[in-house]
Amino acid sequence: MITSENLAEDVKRFILRNNLINVNGVGVEQEISTKLALPRVITLVMNNLAELSEQTGGQQAVYNMANEASQLDVLNVENAQPELALMPERGAELVKSVQKDRYFGTINSVVSTTGIQQNTVVDLINLVVPVTLGMLGKQVAANQWGPDDLAQSLQTLSREMPPR
Repeated sequence: MITSENLAEDVKRFILRNNLINVNGVGVEQEISTKLALPRVITLVMNNLAELSEQTGGQQAVYNMANEASQLDVLNVENAQPELALMPERGAELVKSVQKDRYFGTINSVVSTTGIQQNTVVDLINLVVPVTLGMLGKQVAANQWGPDDLAQSLQTLSREMPPR
């Protein structure tokens, strides 16, 4: 089973190591502030995937998205930038659908604690969602998980996530 520390760190390392923070305009502001916001956005995305997996039909939806991200091979560095550029608003729309009326407050919380602009937070979400789903898709394949197994892992991850 994956842990929150491992997954969150793996997502962060993958994004920074492959310089993906500059995809779709991410990183236009001060690089330090954007990198400071990245762990907060990763936590937000992981918690939202866990929350979605608790909703009716959510287990299957998250499972399907993880498999799709894995099949798109977003974790292959050569494919990552073009694939991420093809899905520019998908991550933010996913988070917005889960957060509903909490969405703008959540975004503004990241803005106020990191000093980056609202559109940069959205850009980071749009980057973190497919990378996270790609990593979850690898776990699904490696462990031969079904939707229930992935949902249970996400619930565990959500409980383990340190507050940001």
